[in-house]
Amino acid sequence: MSVALLISNADDVAPLLPWALRFGAVREGDVCVVHVTAEGDAEVRGVDLEAAGADDLVAGQIVETAQGATVGVLRTAVKEDPHPLITSLAERGVSLLIIPRTERPRGDDPVTVFERQLFMRASCDTMMLRPGERPPTDEIDVVIPTAGGGHSRVALRLGVELSRAHGGRASALYVEPRIGRDAELVGHRIVDRIVKRTLTGDSSDVARRVVVSDDVHEGIGTAVAEDTELVLAGTSYLGTVKRMLFGTLSERLFNREGGPAVGVVRRATPLASRLRQTVDRWLGAAVPQLDREGRLTLVERVQSNSHFDFDFVALLGLSTLIAALGLLQSAAAVIIGAMLVAPLMTPLVGTGLALVQGNLRLVRNATRSVAAGFCLAFLLGAILGWTLGETPTQEMLARTSPGPLDLVVALLSGVAAAYASSRPHLSAALPGVAIAAALVPPIATAGLAFATGFYRHAGGAALLFATNMVAIILGSAATLWAVGFRGTHEHGRLRAWTTWGLVSVIVLAVLTASALGDRDEIPTQLRDEILAMTRTHLDSDDVTLTLVDGAPPVLHVVVAAATDPSRSVALQMRSSARRLLSHDVEVRLQRVSIVETR
Repeated sequence: MSVALLISNADDVAPLLPWALRFGAVREGDVCVVHVTAEGDAEVRGVDLEAAGADDLVAGQIVETAQGATVGVLRTAVKEDPHPLITSLAERGVSLLIIPRTERPRGDDPVTVFERQLFMRASCDTMMLRPGERPPTDEIDVVIPTAGGGHSRVALRLGVELSRAHGGRASALYVEPRIGRDAELVGHRIVDRIVKRTLTGDSSDVARRVVVSDDVHEGIGTAVAEDTELVLAGTSYLGTVKRMLFGTLSERLFNREGGPAVGVVRRATPLASRLRQTVDRWLGAAVPQLDREGRLTLVERVQSNSHFDFDFVALLGLSTLIAALGLLQSAAAVIIGAMLVAPLMTPLVGTGLALVQGNLRLVRNATRSVAAGFCLAFLLGAILGWTLGETPTQEMLARTSPGPLDLVVALLSGVAAAYASSRPHLSAALPGVAIAAALVPPIATAGLAFATGFYRHAGGAALLFATNMVAIILGSAATLWAVGFRGTHEHGRLRAWTTWGLVSVIVLAVLTASALGDRDEIPTQLRDEILAMTRTHLDSDDVTLTLVDGAPPVLHVVVAAATDPSRSVALQMRSSARRLLSHDVEVRLQRVSIVETR
């Protein structure tokens, strides 16, 4: 296994190459110097540094500690996607990539961005190293702050191997907060357990050190001795290491002459993350990606329209009243108009955007708007129900028994809404999406049914809204991720709350789908018997059954037939319903006329 050293500045060669060679000795492999250039072709060749001149490697001084070492030189251009270089390093068996942390322009500097991407996405162990004031000596003393996480364990193993190979001392350091008189004893137990679990074999040569401090940064600084040559930490201490690498650590430690080298280690990217990166690259090639300006515009628009403000309340109140009146009149056109006025789609898309982007502020605003909007619409529907209460109409009944197909429609609506929102020239499709994903009518139905005592139907309508809400969030999140929104933190993994949020939405979708399968309370045998009766007496297969709460419950049977049913047919249906439902029930048989023209 070999070690790769990334070089973009000639001045980095002298201080960093000795460290790379020492880590190469630990990994028992050669050193591959990756010369990053603004442009140029990739070239790999072996160089004997004992006889090589400076120009054969990179422009700059080659230190004497490289005697006899074989170094492969890989020249590559800085590119937006580091995947080709990552693949090349993997093919060469690189197990450790060292990236320099030196003073360099920040922000969108191409080299800085390239190095950051490598640090986050490399498939091998990666170290960002800031060299100290002096080169490494023959005996290397290493201090390894550890917290027991995966990155800290890699740093601990690497630091111990380095000190053992060069006759130095390794100190595993644990910073324990001030929890009382026993803080130091507790810290010793923790660090001892971490060392024993991390290192195989005898670990008695590894010193265990505990510093009691509420500030991890100050605690590490206290533990570093004058002769310490390297402080090596995993990204569990990312905030502290940032202060080390970017030169803001206290004067007592790093602004003094002869300060130690500082390295931060990230373990090899897990398989799941590599698979996600592969999917990201595939989507980037297959799906047109939003540019930076497009992403900024979409985020700004979604954020501004996801607040529960006066405009949101006014539109939601009006759409709820329109929908409720349309439901009471069974006026489909009025209900469709209410769907177009409703403002709930934007915060649902905003929730999906927040989950993939890791935008905690947006997810709070969007979920608050959806929750408050549901309460407002439900209250307005209930008020109308108490005022104009009557038995559920057909339009209301149509929204009280959601099925699995409703979940599919809502999912596709979320995909369409997010995609149309991300493409300004497709904004004309949004009204159609609003009609397909009905949001306000189910809430209004729930309020109306609740106010008039039809609680089961209120629950069914609320379930329909929950189905639409969860599916739209899931569909919009997947779509926005596909068009270019990637939410990552500093070392390339999704924020913890984002992962839990996505998992929660998926679990809710599964639970909702399961609930949809249990909504039908009309036995299959009853449906079959009523269908057989209509076939026999009315010559029709078009039958709709709805069971409405009441005392006694009412079974609505709507039949599309050319002739009126006789009273005997209704009595037979009532007899079958009472027998199979095991309780008293009324049957209301309604015929929808069929007119044939020849």
